[in-house]
Amino acid sequence: MTLIFVPVSLFFLQTERVFKAMGFDGSASHHSQLYLTAYLPGIYFLALFDSNRRFLNAVGHQNGPMLIQAVATGMHIIWCYIFVDYLDLGARGAGIASSISFFTLMICLYKYTELKLESYIKEKAWFSPFQADSKADCFDKKGLIDYFKHAVPSTCMLCMESWAFHIMTLLSALISVKATAVQVISLNIGALFYMPTLGL
Repeated sequence: MTLIFVPVSLFFLQTERVFKAMGFDGSASHHSQLYLTAYLPGIYFLALFDSNRRFLNAVGHQNGPMLIQAVATGMHIIWCYIFVDYLDLGARGAGIASSISFFTLMICLYKYTELKLESYIKEKAWFSPFQADSKADCFDKKGLIDYFKHAVPSTCMLCMESWAFHIMTLLSALISVKATAVQVISLNIGALFYMPTLGL
């Protein structure tokens, strides 16, 4: 996650320049930069949280992460009010609120993992690929080839699906700021209805 985060961060720190070069509205580009700069730590925290959440799901611990996420979602509304409205930080405030929410999620889930997970599962999960007894399992050539045979097509399908929606949003920005707002609202409403099916 850390290796991927570095180039993503470098790109996000140039968002305003990239958007202006693509012909987007200057004010919208500036506000996008403010939001993404404040949101950047949150992306990293979210990636770590999501990895841990998926691990817990794989070992049969779904309820704890769900409850933690439900509480954090309620808290996110409060953070948004404080940073966007009360402190009047606008787009930057929304990014700060998201970063705090994702940091809280990550810390709570790690604490849950530490307290609730059986010790034998923790011992198997927290390993170093450089340990002699783990090296054979981690870097088993046939296992990695089998894994990537499934992982690469699955990754491509998810990326293409997500990119299709996000490319439409970028193209709507060439029309007007209002068209972008409508596209983002439509995308989020669609996601609300689509998420339960994806979860199941």
